Amino acid sequence: MGARLAKKSPLLPLYERGKCNPSPPLCKGETEGILERLLARFLRKEKMTILCRFIAKGLEYVVGGLFIVIAATALAQVFTRYVLSNSLTWTHELDILLMIWAVWLGAAIGIHRKAHLRISILSDRLSERTQKILMVVIDLLTLTFLVVVGWKGIAVIESVEGTVLTSMDLPRGFVVSAAPVGAAFMILFFLPILFEDLRSLLTQKGLRS
Repeated sequence: MGARLAKKSPLLPLYERGKCNPSPPLCKGETEGILERLLARFLRKEKMTILCRFIAKGLEYVVGGLFIVIAATALAQVFTRYVLSNSLTWTHELDILLMIWAVWLGAAIGIHRKAHLRISILSDRLSERTQKILMVVIDLLTLTFLVVVGWKGIAVIESVEGTVLTSMDLPRGFVVSAAPVGAAFMILFFLPILFEDLRSLLTQKGLRS
């Protein structure tokens, strides 16, 4: 049976001579090239980038609407207090609630735009490759912090379960849920930044090797 298979297989002489290797080992450069292609595929504009841009644009409209409502309720409070002499009791607490949500969602938009402040006094003195390594480390620390914020935010929601706001019949968990929701959006917007920094580091490393 084995002799028949050997006669029917035209590749057997090539395997014996070492001219045909079905699974050659990957060298270091090929491995880095595969990682770069995977990162590039993840960051394709028709996928992750466009999705983040679409979500960020929606959040901009939501935050803009929140500020419009805050301004309207503030004007209503002034009018009812000084004109009607019968101020509304729920506007102040509603404004605080909306402001909390606007801050967390606005922070996510800031990450998408890369608009957050960054101190570069020390990093400017480092070499280009060291700066890129430092950027990846900072990205990982930031991502870890956001994960912890979201995780602890969920724990806070569970701790205030069953309680309501003072002037409005709304669950208090609706207020504190802004933290995990905002953290989730920030993680979503931060992943492309992390992968872009990783790709930049791997690309420079591949060019120097």
